[in-house]
Amino acid sequence: MKRRRAIRILALLILAATVFSACGGSAGTVTESETAPESEPAAESEPEKSYPPCPAGTADELVEKYYPGATPRFQNPAEGKDGRAEFLYDHAERQSPTRMREQLLTAICLFDEAEGIWKADRVYATTIGIIPEPTRSYSFRDFKINVPESWHETEWHMTSVGDVEVKWFLDEDEVMRFNFGQDFEDPEKTEPLHFDDLGMMADLFSCQTEGTHIRVILKNPLFQVGSLYPSFETDRMDLGEFVSVLGTLKFTALFPEEEEEKPVLQVGDTAEGEKVRFTLQHAELCERISLRKGDGYLLPTVPDDETALTAGEGETLLAFTFTAESIDPFKTWFIGARSGWRLQWKVEAGGETYPMTGQTKEAVGFEMRDALWSDDGGKTWQTMKGDSVELFSEKTVVIRSYGVIRADILKDSGEMLLTVNVLDGDNAYTEYTYKIR
Repeated sequence: MKRRRAIRILALLILAATVFSACGGSAGTVTESETAPESEPAAESEPEKSYPPCPAGTADELVEKYYPGATPRFQNPAEGKDGRAEFLYDHAERQSPTRMREQLLTAICLFDEAEGIWKADRVYATTIGIIPEPTRSYSFRDFKINVPESWHETEWHMTSVGDVEVKWFLDEDEVMRFNFGQDFEDPEKTEPLHFDDLGMMADLFSCQTEGTHIRVILKNPLFQVGSLYPSFETDRMDLGEFVSVLGTLKFTALFPEEEEEKPVLQVGDTAEGEKVRFTLQHAELCERISLRKGDGYLLPTVPDDETALTAGEGETLLAFTFTAESIDPFKTWFIGARSGWRLQWKVEAGGETYPMTGQTKEAVGFEMRDALWSDDGGKTWQTMKGDSVELFSEKTVVIRSYGVIRADILKDSGEMLLTVNVLDGDNAYTEYTYKIR
């Protein structure tokens, strides 16, 4: 009995050992396939956050603070990405009295998560070129000089050649001066001034420098007035830059230019001078001008108009209306004033040319006594006070008046031309011709 029990125990031990061996020899260890849970799906990436478009102009205030005068390239909102948007601006910065540095500005705007709005963050500037400034022309005796448009000149009057003095300013600082002056006080320190591209001009100029001051005299008998010579001076430019300005001089006495033949304009056409755009709106030869206040004032009128001013024997009246638009950014001009824009008009008829004189028998040149002016395009009119009409900088006026032709040309049936002088500067004009019949 005991033997049979022992055999049974031994058999159970052998069976347990076999099972243990088949399971990898580690009690309680199971295969991965039996117990491992199914693998979890990979975590999904968060969707990219979207931002509202960044309004155009978000960076304007910041850009204007550090780069005044910059202009945006685009006016549309920018699509922000990752909370960042960019805007481009063009900017010109002065490098010297005659040159400007062109810059491309990049303004960075960031989205403020807390406030939920776009804000300007910073601005970068990149130089993309150096450009010369546009110029305007000034005439002195037998020569002209071109100076940058940003230079503004002081008031000056040419009562006689020796009294002329012009000072140009850049902002508040004098940048160049012109006058007719004496020769150098210390001739031994004088040197000839050479122009690389204008060899013929090397013998015309003499130069003296002292510190930052440079004085150049146009020493040539063709331009001498008594013992006076044209003289230019500067403290703001180096010699090279000063020479580049003087290199724009054009000499009528040395190099007479052929007059460019201008086309004959029609009434209503616009002629443009250096300072003013001029449009002749109406020009009519007549015998009588109405002095009756109202819509017909200073216009041709009928014989029974008791107020009419009638042309004298051997005379013809010219009723005219014109528009003058100032393109000078700095100066106010006076139309009709003796020291301003004096109208010097003439009529050509039958092969003869007749000057238009003033509104009094004694006048030699044209002088307005009666005139209307309008600053709203002729909708409302005001009576001229004094001897001139004020044309403010970059403004427009319409003027209605009349003049006297010292010839009876009303019966002439041929073509008639009116030549007008359009303002180019102080005591400088360009003539244009209109066909009035």
